[in-house]
Amino acid sequence: MRRVRKFKYKPTAGMFVAFEATNSSDPDAYDEFTLKSGDEPRGTLITQLNAMSQHVVDLCELPADYAANIQVIGITVTYSDDDIQGLGISALRTLENTDQPMVLNTPHFTRDPYSPTAPSDVGVFSGRCAADLDRLEELIFDYVDGDRAQMDLFGYQEATG
Repeated sequence: MRRVRKFKYKPTAGMFVAFEATNSSDPDAYDEFTLKSGDEPRGTLITQLNAMSQHVVDLCELPADYAANIQVIGITVTYSDDDIQGLGISALRTLENTDQPMVLNTPHFTRDPYSPTAPSDVGVFSGRCAADLDRLEELIFDYVDGDRAQMDLFGYQEATG
């Protein structure tokens, strides 16, 4: 089993992925891996990353119209001792009166409450966010496995799939 721990993407800086994979000799342990690459990802990965902008708005309790000006640049995923998944999202928001973006980091939210007696909606990200995160992780591992944007060999146009 593999799981993403950190993912960063900026078109000018490339891709960074830190992930864990179950150790083959000890299934309770994880080996850590990193990948840094300038290879362009497929368009589906960028589209899914951008879909996370709505979750930045939701988790930071921002006005809904902010989502249009938010560019998600990374995620950090954590796991508790009980394997409860946590998430932080890093993003940039363009501003009107400066050429510098506002940096946004969501608070840490979890997929499930840490305690069975805790309220199920406090500090827990939505089911839609969970589904979008699962899809993003799937696409990140496709990239790790070599699924990248490709050049069309005959027309020399990028096919972003």
